[in-house]
Amino acid sequence: MRLANGFAQAVRRSPKGQLERVLRTPVRHAVLAGIFLPMPRFLDQRAARDVDATARWRITGRSDGGADVWDVMIRDGRCRVRRGEFAAQPRVTITAEAAELVRLATGNSDPMNAYFRGRIQ
Repeated sequence: MRLANGFAQAVRRSPKGQLERVLRTPVRHAVLAGIFLPMPRFLDQRAARDVDATARWRITGRSDGGADVWDVMIRDGRCRVRRGEFAAQPRVTITAEAAELVRLATGNSDPMNAYFRGRIQ
């Protein structure tokens, strides 16, 4: 928890453009994995027992202009996360620039505000 709070503070205090620059380096993969891979631990299995859906995340802002893709699959109360396109048809695709995703994940951006300002789609 302490590490997460320290990371959130570092994100909050980073000068304009620094987070975007950092997320165009090899650090990007570790940061994205640190956001997506723990997701199954936070699923309410009882509430999700009748869910069969996949959310595909397209994370833009790579140094080569491409996007990283992560599929978050929920089925029968279980959650699986995979890097890449594993589901044939995701129920929803969410597109966000990497720095905005990090801000959202660390509580440094409001999801509704980001959506209405076009920072996530």
